[in-house]
Amino acid sequence: MTYKEAYINAKNILRKNEVEDCSFDAFLIFEHCFQISRKDFPLYYSRNVPEGLCSYFFNLIERRKNKEPLQYILGYWEFMGRKYFVGEGVLIPRDDTEVLVRKSIKFLEVIGANRKKVKILDLCSGTGIVAISLAKEFKNSEVLAVELHKKALKYLEKNIKINKANNVKILKWNVLCQNLPENISNDFDLIVSNPPYIKSDEIKNLQEEVKREPVSALDGGTDGLNFYRAILKNWKFFLKEGGALCVEIGFDQSYDVVELFKKNGFKNIEIIKDLSNLDRIVFGVK
Repeated sequence: MTYKEAYINAKNILRKNEVEDCSFDAFLIFEHCFQISRKDFPLYYSRNVPEGLCSYFFNLIERRKNKEPLQYILGYWEFMGRKYFVGEGVLIPRDDTEVLVRKSIKFLEVIGANRKKVKILDLCSGTGIVAISLAKEFKNSEVLAVELHKKALKYLEKNIKINKANNVKILKWNVLCQNLPENISNDFDLIVSNPPYIKSDEIKNLQEEVKREPVSALDGGTDGLNFYRAILKNWKFFLKEGGALCVEIGFDQSYDVVELFKKNGFKNIEIIKDLSNLDRIVFGVK
């Protein structure tokens, strides 16, 4: 089988099994397996694929056909120009989270983070895309990434290492726990979080790929607000006066989350939309 035939067959397999963006997914798996870029692909059209590589390629296509997330198959994904390891047991990085990072950067620039050391607390850190992005943007910052789950912690550690984010430290802790860690100070400039926010009874209706992600990274409780309540009730005390809280939300949660911000004394509250013009971020100052 030639490389061209392999790609066309793979694309057709994914299309027949109703995989969205079948051409895009087939080529990313193709590129991953064969290390052939889109630019160089025409040079390989008529060349035969080595038998072992061909089997490996179609095994990965089979996994994608069965709705395993593309990111898990590849084992990595890019976010804001940086590579992150990702796999079963951790939330997949999504482009919408860039809005969370951009708003956080804007606030930190306003308070002069490039001139002084700032402290950032990232709750429910997962792969670490938020913590690491902010740590790389502000070299003098101290970033504490809080994560509970063993598999996610493994990816968090690997991503800190591969991105050389030496100013990120890890704390294993349950954000929902009423008992708070005693060994961290209450002078953070920014608390940022992309917590689980999907309503428990809506998880069964998610796309098959999303349902492959850990429930612990998706389930926000009956109304999807459990983590916001916990953050605003407990973790806000680690934030200094004038510090900010910036959280990612579900597209229909802005009113409820803003009300929680107000009840907990936050001011200058903003709702920021994502790349699809949906409410995605709530920001407020303590």
